[in-house]
Amino acid sequence: MDYFKKKQLVFWGIALLVVMNISALATVWYQQHRLPPPHEMPGPQPPDPRFLHRELGLSQQQVQQFAELQHSHFEQASRIQQAIRQLKEEQFQQLTAASSDAARADSIAGEIGHLQAQLERETFHHFLALKKLCTPDQQRKLNHLFGQMLRRMEPPHRHENGPHNPKRR
Repeated sequence: MDYFKKKQLVFWGIALLVVMNISALATVWYQQHRLPPPHEMPGPQPPDPRFLHRELGLSQQQVQQFAELQHSHFEQASRIQQAIRQLKEEQFQQLTAASSDAARADSIAGEIGHLQAQLERETFHHFLALKKLCTPDQQRKLNHLFGQMLRRMEPPHRHENGPHNPKRR
């Protein structure tokens, strides 16, 4: 092989490696900085009665009462969530319409906020009713579980050198 062919082969080999490295770095960066698509975002899931039975040491009567509370709560919560979804679809239609109505979009946002507040109140009262079913010792354990649930609901922490880190600027 003559000198120029070797040089050309080395050039294309290096170019290929550079492209592969850039694409690998871009993939890693994208995976670390993307939010899951809406269909992947976890929605509210009912607590598993067996989990609470095990963690809190609930009696059979308490398990039955909790199951009734849970059924009622998730029936109401589902209705509210469905209404929110319908309003979001209507809001999206406003966005994609040829002549969007900003006042209607603002009104829809207010309705969504009202329903979201209603859902939060419903959830609070549901867990308050669960707490009332518990003995004082079970209530302490439940308070600990509430703390764990709140920590799980926090958004994931970005890396120190992430693009949205205020310390970096």
